[in-house]
Amino acid sequence: MNFIKTILYSIALVVLVHGFVLAPSWAQQLPGTVIAVVDFSKVIRDSLAGKSIRSQTDQQQTGYQAEIQNFQNELEKARQELTRQQTILSPEAFNKKRQTYEEQARNLQTTVQQRKQELDQRFGQSMRFVEEEVAKILRELAEERKINLILNATRGSIVVFAESALLITDEVISRLNERMQTAPLPPPVKN
Repeated sequence: MNFIKTILYSIALVVLVHGFVLAPSWAQQLPGTVIAVVDFSKVIRDSLAGKSIRSQTDQQQTGYQAEIQNFQNELEKARQELTRQQTILSPEAFNKKRQTYEEQARNLQTTVQQRKQELDQRFGQSMRFVEEEVAKILRELAEERKINLILNATRGSIVVFAESALLITDEVISRLNERMQTAPLPPPVKN
């Protein structure tokens, strides 16, 4: 996505230089600017592939949450048992059990962080695959319609207003849906 933003900003800069800095004789030799606007976030959000990736990620996250909840329940039982045994055990035996409990708690935190990081990475890999396909579609549309500037209308971009005739978002979504109804989420990394 950053690659596409960089390209779009570079193209916008070229057009600005083309329109304001170049000598009028050069400007007459260059083709007229044909602009199109795409809402990249909407394409990713509303496309079948984008929805598929989010659904798969949500399912995986639900599974991870159930696994983590089981660990938390076991840890809570261990904490309760440790509290109950505090008055029964010798200080050395209690400290040993407390250290074991603390190690289990650290392991749980590490597992939670690893699962989140892994899922984020897998989500990102899948989205990059979709973004690459969107970039291909944008190049095709640019060639077909002789577009020489495509601006991204995603919130926070430089587009404030665009005439509806310039918008190609729905066309991009349609083409993406034809090519890619789902996008695979890479499998979890086996430890």
